[in-house]
Amino acid sequence: MLEFLQAVELDQDQTLNIAAAMKAVSLADGVNPREQQIIDSLVEGISAEIPPKADLSLFSTPDQRRVFMCSVVLVALADGAVSPEEMSLLEEYASQLDLGADSLPATIRQVGISMLSSFAGVHHFREQVQEIGETLGLSPEEIHRAIGGA
Repeated sequence: MLEFLQAVELDQDQTLNIAAAMKAVSLADGVNPREQQIIDSLVEGISAEIPPKADLSLFSTPDQRRVFMCSVVLVALADGAVSPEEMSLLEEYASQLDLGADSLPATIRQVGISMLSSFAGVHHFREQVQEIGETLGLSPEEIHRAIGGA
């Protein structure tokens, strides 16, 4: 799971600014404990404070921008769906990073598939896992690919 985070080096400032953006997304519709766990795990071991607002100018490469967007989408999806308030903030971030109009739906889909793939091979509660995929807006084919055909 979370393949989008691999092989991209981020410094402490970038990590803290991703956490700031994640926190803003979490606050957009009310903090969910799962959202807070994701944020806490990102900054674990960092003694510096999370800034009050994310500085998106720190993300200059396409890979850094991709990791930033996937990270904030991960928090938005942590409670099972992207709320209108979260979507508005995600759209703002995508715009500030000069990402194309179709990049946000593709990122949401990518992160949703990645999250669902953690259930690959799980045979109990299969219907519930499929329902989660549907809630995330994934097609039956995408769900099947993510969790396998069993």
